[in-house]
Amino acid sequence: MRLLPLTLLLAPLLEAQLQVTYNDAPLPGTINLGSVAPTEPRTASFSVRNAGATSVAVTPSLAGSGFSFNFLTGAPFKLAPNQSQIVMVKFQASGPGGYSAALSINDWSTLLRATVVEELILVDATKQIISGSVGILFGTGPAGAPIPRTLSLENPGTHPLPVPPLGISGSGFRLLEPSSVTIQELKGGEAMTISLEAFSETTGPISGVLKLGSRNVALEARFFEPPLPAARVVVEPSTLRSGIQAKVAVVFPSDPPADATGSLSLSSDTADQGIMFLPSGKLTIPFQVKKGIRTASFNGANSVTLQTGATAGSIFLNCEVKDQLIRSFLTVPPSPIQIDTARATRTASTLEVVITGFDNTRTVGGSVYFTFYGRDGLALPEGPYSKGDLAAAFKTLFAQSVAGGVFEVKATFPISGDPSAISAVEVQIANTLASTKTERIKIQ
Repeated sequence: MRLLPLTLLLAPLLEAQLQVTYNDAPLPGTINLGSVAPTEPRTASFSVRNAGATSVAVTPSLAGSGFSFNFLTGAPFKLAPNQSQIVMVKFQASGPGGYSAALSINDWSTLLRATVVEELILVDATKQIISGSVGILFGTGPAGAPIPRTLSLENPGTHPLPVPPLGISGSGFRLLEPSSVTIQELKGGEAMTISLEAFSETTGPISGVLKLGSRNVALEARFFEPPLPAARVVVEPSTLRSGIQAKVAVVFPSDPPADATGSLSLSSDTADQGIMFLPSGKLTIPFQVKKGIRTASFNGANSVTLQTGATAGSIFLNCEVKDQLIRSFLTVPPSPIQIDTARATRTASTLEVVITGFDNTRTVGGSVYFTFYGRDGLALPEGPYSKGDLAAAFKTLFAQSVAGGVFEVKATFPISGDPSAISAVEVQIANTLASTKTERIKIQ
């Protein structure tokens, strides 16, 4: 006989272990979802929580027209102790009028109400209805470039409906022209296009509101730092050789959308310290990219000067700007010996010949040939003075030099008799590619 009171006490405890809330408050007896346009969706979310110490089976049910469960699968479902789940109810109906449905979740219940009024609906390109709560998401785009959206205002009913005044608020959003805002009404089944645009010069999110009469639809867009067009390194002349100065520019195929900074650096597979950027003498130089200007600026100039040095080999250019790394491979081919200066001077007892130049192959031979000319312009006969052996000197020079193949040859000849009898000299020197002869050098 004592079991009956125990059973009556347990029943309320078992019921109390399930808690259902709406908008973080205990479930009310009636919930009005308000007025919506035909076919416009409206949702309501309910939180179901097991506050007890044992698992409980949850059985949601709906009885009524226009209401359905949204994303609810596997009902009934079980909740472990202290576990919760959201139950979402969706209302959507096409015909005008009042709608209601009874929502039950185990022993909890409420009456859901909604009203469909004859009203224009706003849909996107996928024909999804846009409500004020969902809003219009423009997505993401690069700063400085517009993000367009095209919407459609439609009359899903059979009676003509007036077009409400259209407006927009929020910095960065605007209605595009030509617009259809001059249309006064839409007949049943008719539609009009609304074109919008979001724009921002800076990165980050922006928000606004599209106003359709008394209805407000949220607008949102996000902008990120725009990428630069693919940079290109241009070298003029495109075919290099030793001992020249080339112009290096960084160009873009289209207008850069924003300012940026970058750097241009060079290296070589040789130890030639004559390879550098001028006039700084450095191996790395910064540049600036300006919005709308397709050529980068090197401290105000459209290019930087590259000194090629005096060694055959490869020069590597690395251009870094934002997230781009452009590598350029330049070749300086082997060449015959280049003579930069040649002079000959005499005293009462000596004749000195000085030749400066470079051999970018660093293979200059040991023999240097001299041809002397008399006062009458005719070549003097060959003699011991016609050839000099500099093999050891060149080997030592190139082993120690960091200036590539640059060299200076200085030859001194003792003279007996009248020094003025010798008027000029020619010098011939060779590397593994070819022989190089100076022009006739007038002796000073």
